[in-house]
Amino acid sequence: MRAFGPATGRRLACFVRPHSVVPGEIALRIWRVAVKSGSCLCGAVKFTVSCELKPPDACHCVQCRKFSGHYSVGTDVPRNAVEIFGAEHVTWYHSSMKVRRGFCSVCGCSMFFDPPAKDWIGISMGAFDGCTETHVELHIFVAEKGDYYQICDGLPQYQRIP
Repeated sequence: MRAFGPATGRRLACFVRPHSVVPGEIALRIWRVAVKSGSCLCGAVKFTVSCELKPPDACHCVQCRKFSGHYSVGTDVPRNAVEIFGAEHVTWYHSSMKVRRGFCSVCGCSMFFDPPAKDWIGISMGAFDGCTETHVELHIFVAEKGDYYQICDGLPQYQRIP
């Protein structure tokens, strides 16, 4: 069962699962996870994520730079933890044999990185509303970065995905 309710100003998803307390008796234990939400620029596409966000990476590959207009910062989320509203406004571009990228067909906002064979989907950090309670963990594909900026934050840098 899944329910939503207010707590300290944030939406919480409550997952109720049976567990055994005393032999022969079943009780319910409630896990609470803060629900993160986001949208495109115009609001035609919205989403919620009902799990903790893992630290995002900053990708400097040519494809991410072309898709986002700079480098791309995103987090990978289990597919079953994402709910997309207005999905009819998401246009998918197959940027390779293994990956498609989703953007809003109304305002053009780049939002999703989807490798269909995987059990997760990448979501652009800039599409989240409010505080995400996470920080960039590392930089990838730094050999392909643009020549107009430097990476000076002291985070690990990799030529590929570590």
